[in-house]
Amino acid sequence: MCLTAIFFIACDSDDETIQQNPKPTIKFTKVGDEPVIAYPGTELSFSVEMTGTAGIKKVVTMLDSQEIPGSAKEYPGNTDKDSYSVSYTIKSEEVGKTLNFVILATDNEEKKSTAEYVVYIQAAKPEIEIKIPDTAPETVTAGEVVTFDIEITSATTLRSIKTYLEGLEITDLTKETFENPNSDTYVFSYTTTDLNAGQTLSFTFEVMDANGGIVRSEYSIEVTRAVELDINEFYTLKIGAQASTDAGPFLNTTNGEIYVRDGAAAKSANIDITLFYSNGSYGYYFVSPSDASIEAIFKAPDAITTWEHRKNPSGGSIFIVTLPTDSSIYQSNDFLIPENAILKEEAQNHPSLSALNEENAHSESEEEIDKEVENIEKELKTELNASDQEGPLNKRKILIIEDAV
Repeated sequence: MCLTAIFFIACDSDDETIQQNPKPTIKFTKVGDEPVIAYPGTELSFSVEMTGTAGIKKVVTMLDSQEIPGSAKEYPGNTDKDSYSVSYTIKSEEVGKTLNFVILATDNEEKKSTAEYVVYIQAAKPEIEIKIPDTAPETVTAGEVVTFDIEITSATTLRSIKTYLEGLEITDLTKETFENPNSDTYVFSYTTTDLNAGQTLSFTFEVMDANGGIVRSEYSIEVTRAVELDINEFYTLKIGAQASTDAGPFLNTTNGEIYVRDGAAAKSANIDITLFYSNGSYGYYFVSPSDASIEAIFKAPDAITTWEHRKNPSGGSIFIVTLPTDSSIYQSNDFLIPENAILKEEAQNHPSLSALNEENAHSESEEEIDKEVENIEKELKTELNASDQEGPLNKRKILIIEDAV
């Protein structure tokens, strides 16, 4: 039995509140086909959708580190979304070059984000034809071999034929010698595996002639499972860590139910997965209830050591976790902010606080000690920012366990 689920980790606002790291970013989504080859006189068009967490102040397109005239666009201070397009006509003197176009966006805090396009310029479109047979399969079962002949003709002597899978060259299929310099029957053969099951594989056939002219053709095939698996699928499950009062930390993988800590012992036979947060590693971890590392965490109520059932005694849990990568679905309370309970707990374990307790336990008032703790929290925040300016303030980690069958 496998589980496919999307988990939203929830924490109480007075406890482990998580909010967005203040470091701004602008996310680009490329729109339309991405050009890779062009010729003199060709008008290239690049389009993107932008979303900025700290606003969008200015966007410009650069070519060879120089701003393309007329490409700059400025925005009012409250802009956080926009579409941007730029056009460029290829010049004859750029033949043989690889042009690197960079869309450069600046946010309201002067932080920059980029989207890049790389285009190779040829003298003229080569007279090359790639004919994929109509009988080429659209679907295949995992473990089967996909094979068919591709007819290729070229007005100029052939130099090479290559096949790429998801952008990576399959070197075993590269061909550079030809009986007929202007035509070839190219044999494509690929053996699918169980790891390809459920995926759509995208292949690119690339033919180059003796003048360096290149033509590409795309082919996709869907890979299905040889045996249908018994999978329970649950979406938008909301699960919390040990200190959350908004959602429980225990998951039943059979029906997707989430259980809170209070009364969990009575439901222990139904609990397959436990989520906990580690202050030591700044990480969230999905583990089995029998994992020894959580005994000190789940002590009350219903201490986990008293449960009648603790599943998966070997310590492993078999399931699949799918986490969405689209940042637009997350909300501000999904991220950590300074001055929250987690940082307060870190401050309690901070070396400076230990020394403070030893020196002042009998000499300072509770109010004075609270003030010192507040200063240490600020110190901790500064240390975290200095240690990872480019990464998230909280350095959160999620452990994903995947059943590859």
